[in-house]
Amino acid sequence: MSEINRERMSLMVECEDCKQKFEITSGEAAHSVTHKKEFNVNGQSIFLTYYDCPSCGRCHYVQIDDKTSLNKLREVSQQFVKLSVAKRKGKTIPQKQSAKFKKARQHLSDYRMNLMKQYTGKLIHDNETDSDFVLRFSVSV
Repeated sequence: MSEINRERMSLMVECEDCKQKFEITSGEAAHSVTHKKEFNVNGQSIFLTYYDCPSCGRCHYVQIDDKTSLNKLREVSQQFVKLSVAKRKGKTIPQKQSAKFKKARQHLSDYRMNLMKQYTGKLIHDNETDSDFVLRFSVSV
């Protein structure tokens, strides 16, 4: 993965199989090519974020969440909004608040990495396709 366009929230990637380079976008945009899907593993709900290669169709899993990480994400997002509003109003962000936000964001990232390690190599059942696959992430764990 190389270039990030923050205005459009896009990223240039290369398929691990066919080596095709293409742009992925995230969010709710109509042209978004990232997807999030819920799976049940041993009674636990996990949410996998992925994109499909437009050339060969390979599914690239890039992020995992569970209920705990989604709650942490909600907290980090709320902190981000508060800091953004204050900054937009021209207020100075206190070092303590900034540090608290960075720590919460890092904690979320660490938690997600641990989830990746925990679930990498696990057999996952896809109810939509009624098929099983071994979970492998397309990002370093």
